[in-house]
Amino acid sequence: LAGRIVRTVADAPPWNYGPMISQAALGLLPTTFMLAGAWKAIRGAFRNPVSGPAISAYLVAAYLGAVLYQSIALPYYGHARASYTLGVIPCYAVLAAHGFRLPANRWAAAGTCGLLACSAVAAWAAYFVI
Repeated sequence: LAGRIVRTVADAPPWNYGPMISQAALGLLPTTFMLAGAWKAIRGAFRNPVSGPAISAYLVAAYLGAVLYQSIALPYYGHARASYTLGVIPCYAVLAAHGFRLPANRWAAAGTCGLLACSAVAAWAAYFVI
């Protein structure tokens, strides 16, 4: 144990950990929309290869490929991080908007919108420090 930094609650950043932990489950819906948007963009790229969603899918694939190549070329633990793809956040948003589709049932549509609203509020509340 010599040389290790022991973290206590007093050393932790002053974030709200309840909403932050809930983001693990609430983030699945936007992720599903992004994956659906990427799938639709790739399928539509055969008809129109220079559409906005197709270019967004290309850029996300290029960034993910670069991170994968970097983690293979320089193999040490914890090297590949999601923060390396911060440059394609607008592309993630385009893909999520392209994949967003409300269900036909109004109760399911209301539930989908409610989950998205809860996800947005939890993301905001997780880093809100008083």
